[in-house]
Amino acid sequence: MFSRRLLVLFFTFWSSYGHGQVLIFTKSTIDSLPPGKLVGGISLTGSLSLERAQFLLLEGSVNGLYGTNRHTYEVAGSVRYTTYDHLPTSSRGFLSIRGNIWKRHLEDDHLVPHRFYLEPFAYLQYDDQRGLNLRAQVGAMGSVRLRNGTKSRFTAGAGFFYEYEQWQMIPRTNRIMLDTLPQAVFDLYQEYLGLNRQGQVQHYDPKTCAYIGYAGDVSPLVTINGMLQWQQPLLSPYHGKPIYELSPDFRRLWPRFMIDVRLMLHLSKHLNLLSQLMLQHDRGQLGSLIPYTNYAFQQGILVTF
Repeated sequence: MFSRRLLVLFFTFWSSYGHGQVLIFTKSTIDSLPPGKLVGGISLTGSLSLERAQFLLLEGSVNGLYGTNRHTYEVAGSVRYTTYDHLPTSSRGFLSIRGNIWKRHLEDDHLVPHRFYLEPFAYLQYDDQRGLNLRAQVGAMGSVRLRNGTKSRFTAGAGFFYEYEQWQMIPRTNRIMLDTLPQAVFDLYQEYLGLNRQGQVQHYDPKTCAYIGYAGDVSPLVTINGMLQWQQPLLSPYHGKPIYELSPDFRRLWPRFMIDVRLMLHLSKHLNLLSQLMLQHDRGQLGSLIPYTNYAFQQGILVTF
């Protein structure tokens, strides 16, 4: 069945809005991937409109999954670029690397899945539109199969990761204003917020995380995957700075929530239609000019190999 070779496109809400660490593949691909085999997928989404001005959106993703007798390894990357009236308005992207360690073993030429396994990961992200110059994460989770039927699978996991963020608090186009500030005024910004001369604030934070995921082959033509993830910071964004004491809001540890749902319609062995619904709520983010809640609904073409 051609869905055995389908690799779900992962363009994280993390790449657009959040984390993107938890990569979701079809159940049939995970269960049937032979040792030493590589599968992957390439997706392209685009939009061009012309009203008072021309608007262009291009988005591409590449995904790969490789398996051994005991482990599987996942790599995903994505880039999005937009222009308005021929001028670049934003770009964003991510790179995610993840291992599924001791996930299975080979017995009598058959792959036997383990109920418990380890997921170390590394993740990089940038998002010009949100003022996020860089987000880097390194960590690991322990995962468990809650249910593993012939057509569907439920998994859950929890773990710990360390996150570094660099936010562009002052837009690059307005950064020259910082040079006009008296040194005493700039010193206050630096002391209370950690703002540097480039208009950036850096943040280091250990976090815990947990998720529950679903992967199901509804029919030979339809696959649905979903994920709900929660991330809990252990330090306030302004921990250790004087502003931390000014208001309880600066001391609260706001969690980050994400929902990611994919629906794929398999048109042929290698060609698929993909619909994605992604939502994130993050009240603890440093960017002050963006909403706490973001969502997106996208459709595109996914080619698998």
